Amino acid sequence: MSIRLFSLSLAGLLVAAIAAPAAAAPTREWRFASPADFRAGTFEGLVVGAESGLRAAPSLKRLDVEAELIHCWARVGDDVWLGTGLEGRIFRVHGKTVTKVADIDSTLVASLADDGDDGVYAGGVGNGKIWRVTRDGKVNEIVKIVGADHIFALVRDGETLYAGTGPGGKVFRVKGGKADVWFETGADHVLSLSRAQGRLLAGTGGEALVFEVTGAKEGRAIARFDGAEVRSLLVDGDALYASVNGGPTAAPLSSLKPTPARPGGTPAAPPVGAPPPAAPIPPPKKPGGAGAAGGAGAVWKVDVAGRVDRVLTSPEGMVTEVTLVGGRVVAGTARSGRVVRQDADGDAEVLFDLSERQVLGLVTGKGGLRMVLTGQSAAVYLVGEGSSDPVFTTKELDAGAPATWGRLHVESEGKVKVETRSGWSSNADQGWSGWEKLDDGKVASPRARYLQIRARLGSDTVLRELQAFYTPLNRAPLLSDVKVGSAGPLARPVAGTPVSTKQSITWRGEDPDGDTLVARLWYRAKGGGRWAPVVEQPVAGVSYAWETDGLPDGEYEVRVEVSDEKDNALGEALKVARTSRSFLIDRSRPQIESFKLSGRRLRATLSDGAGRIDGAELSVDGGPFLPLRPADGLFDARSEKLDVALPPIIGPGPHVFVLRVWDQSGNAAGARIESPVE
Repeated sequence: MSIRLFSLSLAGLLVAAIAAPAAAAPTREWRFASPADFRAGTFEGLVVGAESGLRAAPSLKRLDVEAELIHCWARVGDDVWLGTGLEGRIFRVHGKTVTKVADIDSTLVASLADDGDDGVYAGGVGNGKIWRVTRDGKVNEIVKIVGADHIFALVRDGETLYAGTGPGGKVFRVKGGKADVWFETGADHVLSLSRAQGRLLAGTGGEALVFEVTGAKEGRAIARFDGAEVRSLLVDGDALYASVNGGPTAAPLSSLKPTPARPGGTPAAPPVGAPPPAAPIPPPKKPGGAGAAGGAGAVWKVDVAGRVDRVLTSPEGMVTEVTLVGGRVVAGTARSGRVVRQDADGDAEVLFDLSERQVLGLVTGKGGLRMVLTGQSAAVYLVGEGSSDPVFTTKELDAGAPATWGRLHVESEGKVKVETRSGWSSNADQGWSGWEKLDDGKVASPRARYLQIRARLGSDTVLRELQAFYTPLNRAPLLSDVKVGSAGPLARPVAGTPVSTKQSITWRGEDPDGDTLVARLWYRAKGGGRWAPVVEQPVAGVSYAWETDGLPDGEYEVRVEVSDEKDNALGEALKVARTSRSFLIDRSRPQIESFKLSGRRLRATLSDGAGRIDGAELSVDGGPFLPLRPADGLFDARSEKLDVALPPIIGPGPHVFVLRVWDQSGNAAGARIESPVE
């Protein structure tokens, strides 16, 4: 979603890049046209393509599963078996029905494999156990693997079962009720296994590696990726596809958290030695297309020559399972509840946007993608079943200030029903207006700061662009720190050196709408009277050097007024003014009314017509000037007396004394006497 500013002219609507043209009230717009724009909102039953906009996705039918998450699945004949958490339940999906089959002694069913006899093998976490579960729900422990706590992956090859485990990153062979180490990867975990075309492949966590296991204790790494885990593997002909995630490893226990959709439960403690859980996933509200905090996700392809190419980068963060549909990569995302698909350019387009936060499994069949499996909470979505009501909803759009809504332009092929609502808080559930249809193409929602747009599409509609125009109510500028000071130096002036006649006027001006500000400056004598302009024209910036040569000595005030007139229409500009503290203009030198030596004491009387005496110095016989203190101890008045005892170092005889004094404005005067000292 992008924001642009406009000004209206007789020629039509002219687009500006960021700031509105001068001398025009800015009309702004929210624009939704690119995939990133649409992904910033939420959509149901829609696909967002890199070039084609939004269009209806295949319909979905949701089947509820009494669990927190579906972590794994296995196809057995015409059925799909599901391994779930947090209570170690196994379910079977037949047609449009989900049936609970059994419970195992594990917090999470981490892996499943077809047992070749209408049942499954199931691996758990925390105890290194593998069970056999029959169709009628009988559970038999077939092995407890010594040296492994978690059974992350299972694949069957005839009468042999291979298990990917952790910690320790070992692949075990299970046969005849016994388990032996078949291959050691050296990684933290083996998270994924694939047995296809006579090859046994293992993907690891801790380091994102893929190994080909060729025999007992034999194998080699065939790919290494920039990431922390290989979550899933898919073999298609001579090509290998791997879903790879960065950041801390997302070994399955990182997902063991209850969700607001299923209150009342408490998360089970991870087994001893389990990989540390990831940072808690914030409760949904779903992110608007931002990458997941747990690390970016991607799908990589390894060809027969060993070439490794990234074929899909998920803008939704972590990637769970990868599959192919119609020759294109399709992947689930773990933190945004979306299914993404590789488009013709290798970018990710959103195929489904689900209410659950985790897409953990993708099941394909005849005709393509058949099921989507989720976590937080657990559900099975049947693709191509049920009814479709494609809806795109923007996030809460912030105008930055109370705004007047304008026209809402829709570019589409087919019918689109557009509605809007508005409110004063960033949460649309807190006191917003109801949804209202457009009024002859204009937004009918009440004036407010926030707006939300909802578009309902027909089954054959393609939505290419939405543009909503608005004008924020102009807000007054902010003005502070109005100061006036001499533009020249004040410290230790030299008698005869002219004092600067320029005064520096400074202020701090800000505009909450980002408008360009101009200032007008006036002055008057302290205490009242008519304001006169410092300068006839408005001043840009936040300072002005004022030439005061023609003003008589005295105290004055300056008034600064800032206005946003350059960026607002005639009659809509706002302004604010502040007055400075009084300041002194004084170009008259102080007077040394008397200066004489009496015995061994120097006495002088000093005065100034406009300001106070600010300092005095004495030089003896051409020596350095040394500071003097007045008789009353402070230079704080227009008239001061000096009464200085000569130090013993000044001996009897004639001496030359030079006195220099200055006032608070830097005007200086001097006097010289030549007198004998007793």
